Amino acid sequence: MMTKKQLYNLFFSGLLAIYSYSVQAQNSQPVRLSACPMVKICLERMPDMKIPRASHTTLFVNGELTVIGGHTSGFIPTGTAERLHNGRWDVEKTVYMHDNGFSLPLRSGKILIAGGHSESLGIGQTFTVEKYDPISHDYEGFGCLDTKRSLAQGVELEGGRVVITGNHYNTDAIEVFDGKKEFAFLKSVKQERMNPFIFRTAKDNAIILSAQSPRFALLDTIWIDRVKGEAFTVPLLNEWKPLPLDAPFYCESSFIGNEQKGDYSYLMPVTNKEKEIAMMLVRDTTFTLLSTPCPIPSRGIKGNGIFYNPAPIVDRGAGKAYVVGYDRQNRLYILSISLNMERKETTALTLYYTDPMPEVGNATPLLTPEGDLIIAGGINFGHDNYAPLATVWKLHFGTPSAAAGKGISWWAWGTLTLLILAVFIASIFLVLRRKKGEHAEPAKQMKMDDTKTEAMPLPDKSKELMKRICELMEREQLFKNNQLRISDIAIALNTNSSYISDCINSIKGCSFNQFVNTYRIEYVKEQLRTYPNKKLTFICSEAGFSSETAFYRTFKTLTGMTPKEWHKKEEEHEQS
Repeated sequence: MMTKKQLYNLFFSGLLAIYSYSVQAQNSQPVRLSACPMVKICLERMPDMKIPRASHTTLFVNGELTVIGGHTSGFIPTGTAERLHNGRWDVEKTVYMHDNGFSLPLRSGKILIAGGHSESLGIGQTFTVEKYDPISHDYEGFGCLDTKRSLAQGVELEGGRVVITGNHYNTDAIEVFDGKKEFAFLKSVKQERMNPFIFRTAKDNAIILSAQSPRFALLDTIWIDRVKGEAFTVPLLNEWKPLPLDAPFYCESSFIGNEQKGDYSYLMPVTNKEKEIAMMLVRDTTFTLLSTPCPIPSRGIKGNGIFYNPAPIVDRGAGKAYVVGYDRQNRLYILSISLNMERKETTALTLYYTDPMPEVGNATPLLTPEGDLIIAGGINFGHDNYAPLATVWKLHFGTPSAAAGKGISWWAWGTLTLLILAVFIASIFLVLRRKKGEHAEPAKQMKMDDTKTEAMPLPDKSKELMKRICELMEREQLFKNNQLRISDIAIALNTNSSYISDCINSIKGCSFNQFVNTYRIEYVKEQLRTYPNKKLTFICSEAGFSSETAFYRTFKTLTGMTPKEWHKKEEEHEQS
């Protein structure tokens, strides 16, 4: 028979399952205990650009945040670029205007800028090409595309050659830049397309695909062109289509491979007829759906649909990928995907969200060297192309404020009440049955006990469990979730909350909360060492502390010093 402790565990596990069901039902998600966690975050507003702009490109060039081209108020192309220097934006003149052109970082350190609309209102295409030198800050017009283009993309191959393809309301083909001055026709395409994904498959080869024709029509059959080789189709792309790119995007931002090992792997968001979202792994000519520990949410707060930007941004150092989305209430969503780069597996998902932010634009995000995301300019659901934004925002990841409550509707509460009652009645039944069984013969009692769940781990098993707990905490950085509970660890490791608690207490000599806080404090220390100018407010939120008061109290308890005293001691140690 079940012990009283096991009975309580069964009861509370039932409550957890019921709560998961009610929340997931309201958000129209599949019913799973491992639902994608949602964490509310705040954004840091950076200095506004001097010129509002959309359909531009955003890059980090020579350590400086740089925006190039696009169109400004009135849907008029702007022949300017801006770079954030010493806390303010410096405006620079480009040789040509590049509204929906592309900017490609080259291995030489320079930026190739090409194409764009020839007129206001997003009309026409251009042949224009220039290079930007981030050292001298000079823009030099030097060549002419073989085909006039807008909404094109490019990728650099071996030897400095650049493949360029894609077009808007004009014929498409593949052309190649020789790395010096010449642009020449390379080959025709099986399928004309706009804003394509270009993924390298070797040092001198790449594949090209898109969800849209040059006239915005969604393509029924997805043909994949190759720089070298014949075009082909993939049956999986009949069911799962790429999300349409609607803004300039540097495809190498989604690279998760290892070029030295000949591994050219990329992430690409896809969707099906049911509007479900998934991540596809593209490796050479092989396309596979990545399994995820929970469904990628297609709906967010209050059931609002999420419109994902199809440009995944990969932080290889952190083993993360980010996909940004919006809803019609101007909330921003950031899907964080934890990755095992070697195995090409997703290990965890987290959906971050903000309050309604009407001044955040729908622009392609940019990863900073520190691992944050920047969104500069763009348009949102409250604006149109005639009124782009000049705002610039930074998103600090793992910096949740108080998580927003996911309200449960009246019918969900009714369902919850009925199911709690059912679990309660079942618990009473099991207690009565246990009392009746207490008079059974000892041999029968022993036989019944053989069917019980796993007993409390032995010392060796406790060490193994402790190792798994630490590996999970370090790999997934679960301590960053300020709502982390011991049951979350138990579910992730498919074990019992009591086992987790007893294991930590016996081996580490502390409570679960104290154990988690040691990780948080070590994270804070590492951030202070690496980024001494980073605001302490952001760091402590990033580490998972729900308030600055809790952070300061815990820091003093574990180190015997305040953060300022500790930082000073570290500096003295480095100087000695």
